[in-house]
Amino acid sequence: PRFQNFEALSTMASSEGSGKSGTLSHFEYQECPKGLQEGDTTIMLRGLVRSINLDGFLKLLRNVTSNYDLVYVPVGNKRSTNLGLAFVNYSDPEGARTAFEQLYQARSPHTFRMVKRAYVQG
Repeated sequence: PRFQNFEALSTMASSEGSGKSGTLSHFEYQECPKGLQEGDTTIMLRGLVRSINLDGFLKLLRNVTSNYDLVYVPVGNKRSTNLGLAFVNYSDPEGARTAFEQLYQARSPHTFRMVKRAYVQG
């Protein structure tokens, strides 16, 4: 039961790269500035530096983009540090695409390493 959602996400991820027209494979959207599909509004940042808290991440995000409507930075239980992930949702696909390109250019080992589309949108 605990891993049920993980299995669902794995199934979704494998079906996304299955060669259907209009979809990108896992490796294509992982590092490609064209990684958002039409209508996507949610971006996932991976490799977030663990020392950054929510306030620090919001400050960093405001330097790059400001048209987001939801930010989620999961935090671990034991050390109260982030889990190296952040999800940012935008109200419209065009804003998400612009932000994706800006965040892609802003990647750094000192902040976050990867920008990609989130498996779950919305």
